[in-house]
Formats: sequence, structure tokens, C-alpha cells
Amino acid sequence: MEKQSHIFLNALMQGLTADQALQRASLKDKQPLSMGEMIHAISHDFDMQMLSTLQSDPMPEKVRERIAKAVFVRLHVMEPFKQAIGILMRQGLWPHYGASMVHTAWQTADTIWYWAGDEATDFNHYTKRTLLLGVMVPSMVTWLQDDTENLHKTKATIEKTLSRVMQIPKLKEKALTCLRSTPFVGRFFK
Repeated sequence: MEKQSHIFLNALMQGLTADQALQRASLKDKQPLSMGEMIHAISHDFDMQMLSTLQSDPMPEKVRERIAKAVFVRLHVMEPFKQAIGILMRQGLWPHYGASMVHTAWQTADTIWYWAGDEATDFNHYTKRTLLLGVMVPSMVTWLQDDTENLHKTKATIEKTLSRVMQIPKLKEKALTCLRSTPFVGRFFK
């Protein structure tokens, strides 16, 4: 049986509005989903497809390479529904369902980090996921417009934003070193 999320996305590609597509997808199930629930279902389905694909391939040794691969695979599994996802973005779901979209993006970042082997439970847990969102969002924007073979522009954006994000810990350490060397303020950063 076809999943509600696929019915919804296919209906969007057939020209239905988001509300009409939700109504069509709801006809297939006795428990219709709200738009927020549909957004969560779509994201969860893509996360599971991503994990399935990632688990069938050898895991890269370096964490940075794992993260880049996972972000790319997540976008790649969404490729058959790129048009529908673009339609959703253009139909202005962001203002009304922004919280659902942010929550699902966080869940995807969390899924990627767990797959990559992250076991942090301290502040780093949140920092890593927040920084990954800074890679995922520009990568998705590029992906939506990428018509190159093998998504070369998307891959380049993932690498470029990942490189920028990797500079943040170095900048943080430089700032702390500077603060520590300041006579009065330095006492608070030892």
C-alpha cells in the first residue's frame, strides 16, 4: 500500500494545492493527518530511506566525510519528489508550519549524527546538530535548483558549507584565548 506521504507528494506534482493533496492522501487512511503531521511523516520516511541507503554502503572513516555523505544521501533519496518539495516551499508553508519544519530538520540532523557515531549527551550534542542545520539548509536550497548531472552543485555546496562550519570551533578557541589573556575578563575564562 502506498504511503500517505507519497500520495501527498505525488498529488502536489499533479498540480494540487497542499490542502488538496492532504485531502487526497487522507482518503487512503482512516486516520487523516494534519499538515504538520504530514510534514513529520514525509521527513521521517525520507530519514528512514536515508538510513537504509547509508547502512548498505561502507561507512567513511572520517566523521566529516560521514556527515557530508549523509546530507547528500538525504537529498538524493528526496530526488524523485524534488518538484513536490519545491512546490511546498513556494506555497508558503513556512510561516504556518515553520515549527514542524524546524522540528523535522532537527530530527534529521539528530538521525545523521547518531548514524555517524555521535554519542554526545552534553552541550556538544546540541551544538553539533545546530551546526549541521547550517549545512543542511543551504544544501537543500542549492539542491532544489540543481539540474547538474550527479548533483555536482549540491555536492559542492555541502563541502563548502561543511568547511565553513568546521572553522567555528577554531574561531571559538581563538576568542577564548584572547579573552583569557585580557587582565580583568581573563579570570572568568580559565
